[in-house]
Amino acid sequence: MRDRRIENLHQRASTHLAAGRADHAIDLLKELLGLDAEDAEAHASLAFALFQKKRLHAAEHEAGLALAHDPDLAYAHLAMALIRTGQRRFRAAHEHLEMALALDPTSPSVHLQLGELLRIENRLDEAVARLEQAQRLDPGDPGVLVELGRVKLEQGDRAGARALVEDALREQPDHIDGLVLMGHLLLREGQVAEAREHAVWALRQDPANEDALTLMTAIKARTSLLLGLWWRYNTLLGGLGQGRSIVVLLAAFILYRVGTILLGDHPSATLISILWLAICAYTWIGPQLFRRALEKELTGVTLGDDF
Repeated sequence: MRDRRIENLHQRASTHLAAGRADHAIDLLKELLGLDAEDAEAHASLAFALFQKKRLHAAEHEAGLALAHDPDLAYAHLAMALIRTGQRRFRAAHEHLEMALALDPTSPSVHLQLGELLRIENRLDEAVARLEQAQRLDPGDPGVLVELGRVKLEQGDRAGARALVEDALREQPDHIDGLVLMGHLLLREGQVAEAREHAVWALRQDPANEDALTLMTAIKARTSLLLGLWWRYNTLLGGLGQGRSIVVLLAAFILYRVGTILLGDHPSATLISILWLAICAYTWIGPQLFRRALEKELTGVTLGDDF
């Protein structure tokens, strides 16, 4: 009877965790560990859930307990790799992922997490290859589809990203990361009301979800007179991909310099210089204003550091 109850708690916690409902997962995992304090898989799942809540110290503690109880559990190495990624300790994260891959080479989760790490490191082509391997192992996994969609979007392939996130939401309509990514895509297409609906849907499931709050802040920025231009400029560059956006910025600077040199002492040269400085200042101030707006959205949301 006890084993059946523990298995049921594992399954329910896993379902909530996969959908991004960390609070529900944490409650179930606490109950599970009250029945079996040495369950390595439960400690690893709790580490994932705590990480979603931005409780890095507590998550690291739980991942360490998982590895202490079962050093050969690939899932425990995945949990610790996630923590190391959050700490920006990428080399250590790769070491744990390599161990997980050696222990369980056919696990879609291992390939998914490695793809996420490669995306963070801006190794986008490698990330796509790894995520496509995860997709081959589990074609219907919404987490894999959403992460691959994120990479496609960063590469400037908006249509490819949309197709992937639509597939993910067909598989799991309440997937928080999928709702957030679709919200960002809709916002880029100018469908503000639809984007807001997706943000609200995500926040109803997890009111403290920072990605969903970031989307809501982006929606407000999109409709703001002060932040609207910056948001469009930032989105345009982001949609080009890193390589092409750098080319655009360099080309703009070259045009500015050539223009001022050719105009010499003409008054319009001074006007161009002032305009260029104003644009530079605006693009520097814009992210600060956006972050301040996001912090306002986060007011009242308390993320603890200890479990």
